[in-house]
Amino acid sequence: MKRLRELRERKGYTLEQVATKLGLRNQYVSNYELGKRSPDYETLKKLADFYNVTTDYILGNSDIENPYNTPNVKIEKNKNELNFSELDNVYLSYAKEAQENKIDPADIRLVLDTIKKLREQDK
Repeated sequence: MKRLRELRERKGYTLEQVATKLGLRNQYVSNYELGKRSPDYETLKKLADFYNVTTDYILGNSDIENPYNTPNVKIEKNKNELNFSELDNVYLSYAKEAQENKIDPADIRLVLDTIKKLREQDK
């Protein structure tokens, strides 16, 4: 998992600092970075939280470090327009959050229907 080493170096941490902050042995962190050992789910989540990235980013399943940080998304107050690729990232981040929190798709549909009804009442 070379991304772990890249993240650590970019953030300016030593291997020992990461191990101490996460309550891990130095050798474990080193082995994760070298790909000699894979972290269990809880450790992977701790690493993702520590570096403020997704577990998918660490695992190499995504090139987006953190879709919840969307500083380049600009909403025009009067037009409420987003360009298509920015909008995709926003929707994907919400979908990922729903999945990670095990939110049932039926609940999402209920929320969307409720919003639609409220908007219709405001007209």
